[in-house]
Amino acid sequence: RLWLYEDFSFVLKSNTATSKVKDIVLYEDASISEYEDLNIEGLSKIRNLELLILYDLHFSGRLTSLPNELRYLFWHGYPFYSLPSLEPYNRLVGLNLPNSNIERPWYGCKDFPHLERVDLSYSKYLRETPNFEGSPRLKRLDFTGCRELMEVHPSIGHLKELAYLSFRDCDMLVTLNLDHKCKLSSLKVLDLYSCRHLENTPDFTGLPNVEHIDLGKCESLSTVHHSIGNLEKLKFLN
Repeated sequence: RLWLYEDFSFVLKSNTATSKVKDIVLYEDASISEYEDLNIEGLSKIRNLELLILYDLHFSGRLTSLPNELRYLFWHGYPFYSLPSLEPYNRLVGLNLPNSNIERPWYGCKDFPHLERVDLSYSKYLRETPNFEGSPRLKRLDFTGCRELMEVHPSIGHLKELAYLSFRDCDMLVTLNLDHKCKLSSLKVLDLYSCRHLENTPDFTGLPNVEHIDLGKCESLSTVHHSIGNLEKLKFLN
């Protein structure tokens, strides 16, 4: 396990001794400002890495791949516009990139059979959600504060295990692309608070177990689908 900047820097530069590293947890610290930017290209050499947690560090180079064994990724302030090719990384359970520079996480449908959580909150360049058809076990999606987000991929409506979905403070979102065929049977929380350009709500027929719906400060909302009256388990509506 690595938690010192110097050790992390050494591993990125080294061509050996990377197979023993399983976890990396590194926080930004004023004391590391004297060091040069880390070249992130060395990350792909840490082949057995399972957990990676990084906070607001400065990197140079291009991220070409992630370790094949990676199970949990938390990278606050992820500095790149997309993720590298993710085809081999089907062990991933958590993908958390708050405050990132992500424009599009990936193209097309990618298979993440174990992925349960995606956090792209406050990603200021994200304009559309990716295709989640290959992520059937997703339980939590957080797009809070993605102020440029305009398009929601319809695959979200078929995530049967999804319990939490937030588009809170997504100013540019006009419509939530969920049709009457959606199957969000596990959804408990739908947060649309302060979606100021949202014009209508989705059909709630496919959300039979939702308990919390927040529509506060949806200033452009003109239509609330009549199916909201059939939500027997609804406990909170704003």
